[in-house]
Parts: sequence; C-alpha cells; structure tokens
Amino acid sequence: MVNYCLDTNVVIAIIRGDLQLKNKLENLKTSQDFFVSTIALCELYKGAYLSNEIQKNLDIIKEFCEEINLLTLNEESCQEFGKQFQLLQKKGKLTQEMDLMIAAICIINNATLITRNKKHYEHLPVHLEVW
Repeated sequence: MVNYCLDTNVVIAIIRGDLQLKNKLENLKTSQDFFVSTIALCELYKGAYLSNEIQKNLDIIKEFCEEINLLTLNEESCQEFGKQFQLLQKKGKLTQEMDLMIAAICIINNATLITRNKKHYEHLPVHLEVW
C-alpha cells in the first residue's frame, strides 16, 4: 500500500471545490492511506488567519482534519531536513524551507507527495505525483 501525503496546494484546491481532484482522491481512498503534514496544516492555518473569513476557514480546516491523518515533523525528519538543505545548498538549488520540511517528512515516512508544484521539489529525493 502506498501512503500519499497531500501538499498544501492540493488541500487548498480540494477545499475550494476542485471536484476532479476530490473525485480522484475519493476513488483512491479505499485502497490508499492519505495524510497531510503538520507543516501543510500550519500553512492552512496561516492562510485562515490572514483571510477575511477567519472563522469560516477555521471551520473548514477542522472538518478537513477530521477526515485525514497527520504526518508530523519529528526528530528523524528534522535531521533529513538538515541533510537535504545542505545537499541543495551545495548544488545551488535551494527551495522554500516549508516545502523542504514537507519533503523531509515524506522521505522519512516513505510517502508519495501529491502536489501541483513539481518545481519546488524537483531537486529532492521525494516520490512525487503531480495532480
């Protein structure tokens, strides 16, 4: 069984009503495990508190969290973050640190990252699917 971790941009698309994406997820849900990283959850809450409809967005996030599991940033993924940061820096290919944290969580948990932004992850050894 493959574990999938949804990138923040995928979660936002689902929340905003992307039916094609939601249907694809629902069709795979019975045979696959889906997760969201705690980093993506931080990004969602940041967006909610910066929005004009804070409570509405907080409620949407809460409802979404009831249906999905979380992958956390633990000591092992923190170490992977540092390792990958150093490798990217040597190559001159740094990416956004939040995305690097999400990738580190996926690498350590052997999870495939579902994203709509391949460019942020292209220099990292993370399994990717672009939806």
